[in-house]
Order: sequence, then structure tokens, then C-alpha cells
Amino acid sequence: MSVGLTALNVRFSWATAAGLTIGDMNGAIRTMLLALCLACACPFAAAADQSADTHATRGVVEHVDDAALVIVRFAHRGVMTFVLTASTRHEGRLVVGAVVAVRYREDGGHNVATAVMVQPAQRN
Repeated sequence: MSVGLTALNVRFSWATAAGLTIGDMNGAIRTMLLALCLACACPFAAAADQSADTHATRGVVEHVDDAALVIVRFAHRGVMTFVLTASTRHEGRLVVGAVVAVRYREDGGHNVATAVMVQPAQRN
């Protein structure tokens, strides 16, 4: 215990010799802790923002090519067009008439598909 107090006394003596007060040191420590907390929280905030901006819908493929997907949504909810990019994940074979589930984000007024999953055909 005395070793810890001696080290603390040496640090305190150095700080007071440099003209720092206990209030200055506490402010510096608080600033460093705040910066550390913000640096650690940034990746989590980015992930939360990304998931909040993601939407999902389902429908029947009306048109598909390398750059776009057009679906007719169920329950007369209209037609939606999606931009397909190199990072869009595809599961299944995208063909006209296939039932698909689409995850997308809005970007500059466009719906950019992040994932397109072909749903199995329903048997009557």
C-alpha cells in the first residue's frame, strides 16, 4: 500500500511542480475518459444508424436486369424499383414471376437493394 501512495505522491508532486492543480488534472482525466468513450461508441452508433435505415418488402418480380429489380408488392401496395449493385446479396434465381423478399436502404431518392432472397414457390 505504501508503494502505491509513494507513486501517487511522486505524480502529485510532479504535477504541482509543473503548475497544475488538482482541478486541472481532474479536467484532463475527464476529457481523456470522454474521448475514450466516444471513440469506443462510434462503431456501435454507425451500426445502429445502418440498421435503422434498412427496410424490407416482398413481392413478385416484374422485371430484372444487372442494374435494377422491379417488383409488384402484395395486397395492392404498388410497384417498387430497386437499384442492384455489386454488393447486393442474391439468394436464389432471380427471374420474372419469382416471389422475392428484398432488404433495401434509401440513398439519394433511390431504393438500393442490400439483399434479395427468392422465396420458395407456394403449392396450392
